[in-house]
Amino acid sequence: LRATPSLEEDTARLMLGLDMALRQFGDGTSSPWQLSFQLFDSWIPGFDGSDGIIDIVTAKKKEHSITATVLLAMNFKHDSISPSIAFLHDVSYGGGAFVPAIDYKPGDHWRLRLEADLFYKSGNTCSTNPATGAGLICTHAFGTLDNSDQLLARITYQF
Repeated sequence: LRATPSLEEDTARLMLGLDMALRQFGDGTSSPWQLSFQLFDSWIPGFDGSDGIIDIVTAKKKEHSITATVLLAMNFKHDSISPSIAFLHDVSYGGGAFVPAIDYKPGDHWRLRLEADLFYKSGNTCSTNPATGAGLICTHAFGTLDNSDQLLARITYQF
């Protein structure tokens, strides 16, 4: 795969989203649960596969690069405990992420967040071998992040 350094293409970036307040849930909270769906598309009009256009991680681009997301944000105990679940999937290349998290507000100043970022690969996405570079031809965002799951714990004091 060889990219043409002087090639420039117009790109249209589109986003379609739907947010819903789930008012039937969330008794005892000041805000209802939220459900959000989004579709993101990067479209290259006049795309020609022989141009050798690559994305930021050196894999061959397609005319449409579509990513779908779903987020469920919940509130409990007067919004002091707020778990959320996010799911991202790369429709064009395969792979995605599952992100469960919980925010805890024990008072006016302290905040605690626990989160897990769990990546998966599927479809034509593959992992790279850092020593040999094998797999670069088919690696896109989620293929690059495969085997890179992480846990996050953050404590914040707000003044």
